[in-house]
Amino acid sequence: MSTSNCRRGAYAIVVATIFVGSPSTAHAQCDLQQSVELLTPSPTEAVGFGRSVAIDGDFLVVGAQNDPPAGAAYVYRFLGTGWTHQAKLTVPGLPDGARFGYSVDIDGNVILVGARNDDGAAPGSGAAYIFLRDGSQWIVEDKLVGLDPRMYDHFGAAVALDGDRALVGTTGDTGSADVYRRDGTNWVHEAALLPPFSIGETYGNAVALDGGFAVVGDHGNAF
Repeated sequence: MSTSNCRRGAYAIVVATIFVGSPSTAHAQCDLQQSVELLTPSPTEAVGFGRSVAIDGDFLVVGAQNDPPAGAAYVYRFLGTGWTHQAKLTVPGLPDGARFGYSVDIDGNVILVGARNDDGAAPGSGAAYIFLRDGSQWIVEDKLVGLDPRMYDHFGAAVALDGDRALVGTTGDTGSADVYRRDGTNWVHEAALLPPFSIGETYGNAVALDGGFAVVGDHGNAF
């Protein structure tokens, strides 16, 4: 879950640049004073580094959807005076061009990474992967897929986390967004959020989750 308040030094992410500031009493906004550019540990590999970003507390995740062969996500941790690379998240066996890292989110010790072109269920059907922190390591805890995976659904085009719930956007066909709930070490499907109507494959391209509220974007719907 990306932070938007001014706690812990006020980190605001723009692409792969971190702006560090201090809280402002006026309008509860942040006075951004300093920027820090994050560079991938593998500059010759991490193509698309910064395609997606998320931050929570002292942890930051940066997606690199075109990192060969299938994409990656990079985890950084703030250690007092700066951001240190902690881990590179990948999933063995993903097909080339799976675009793992197309979307990312983090909430506490959990990271959710979308791979919109994963073809495990059908070509381009997509998937999303849950990682759980164990010390300095991040371990795959579960794989999320759509209830009825179809070709080029692009499940995982957008992801969001909040506590024990995850929200994953699918942009294929008319689009959808699916809510998952944590049950032990598994994540079970809880609800499908379908558009009342849609004019194209844009519903589910952006999602947000907070408490009992879920928001689903549809930038192509003209009404």
